[in-house]
Amino acid sequence: MEEVNENPSGADWDEFEQELRTFDIQHIQGKGKFAFAFVEGPLVNALRSGDWYAPTVPIWFCFSY
Repeated sequence: MEEVNENPSGADWDEFEQELRTFDIQHIQGKGKFAFAFVEGPLVNALRSGDWYAPTVPIWFCFSY
């Protein structure tokens, strides 16, 4: 975990400003898209096609504490 400096120097603020500008440019060029996307899994595919879905993990395992 990174240590938090309660009294940032001018160099710290300059670095922060540069990182913020870099993020802003990436955000604008990517039209607000980030590096992840929703991918439909086997459950969604089965529901859409009306098929049964048999999970690879036993159902009882999901509810046992």
